[in-house]
Amino acid sequence: MLIHQIKMPVQKRSIERLEKVVETTILMLETQSIEQCSIQEISTLSGVPRNYIYQYFPTINHLFSLIVSRYFAKLRPYLISDAERYRGWLILDIIEDILAKACRFYNENKVASILILGGPVNIDGFSLQEMVIDQISEDLIMMLKQISISFALQNQNSITLMIELMFALMKRSFYHHGKITIEIQKEILLVCEAYLEKKSIFL
Repeated sequence: MLIHQIKMPVQKRSIERLEKVVETTILMLETQSIEQCSIQEISTLSGVPRNYIYQYFPTINHLFSLIVSRYFAKLRPYLISDAERYRGWLILDIIEDILAKACRFYNENKVASILILGGPVNIDGFSLQEMVIDQISEDLIMMLKQISISFALQNQNSITLMIELMFALMKRSFYHHGKITIEIQKEILLVCEAYLEKKSIFL
């Protein structure tokens, strides 16, 4: 995966230059189309030499992968930060609350939506999206076990597939509306409820 190919700097000046590159890329994505975002343009706007950028990011997708990983690092604790709060809740109510948080996060972070919901940049980008889904499903399973939620779940795959369905609807909403709408959030909950009932997870 691309994220594992990135060699991060250790010296202070190099770190500062890299952060300038990341900040410039995020600003470009917020104000321009992803197609306009290139290493050459980032170099021009950031003042960081192109050859220096290539040392750490051989392609623009390596840079995108780093940015996605940073947004995901913020998203994970935001989604499931206080498991005890959910003690005694029904599973669907927990999912509704976590969904609302996820939608709020994406709607407030345009670049995260562009890079994660906007569709894979390439096959490595797609793998990164799947990593996000897999990790969120693992976090959810761990949280449900932590608060002793009883549900008839044979394996983690069922929760992962449900999150995949949620993710697909969120992506569609972003593609058509530039955000995850309230209407789509309601549709996502309907899909989750039907899926959980079919899987007898409420039993």
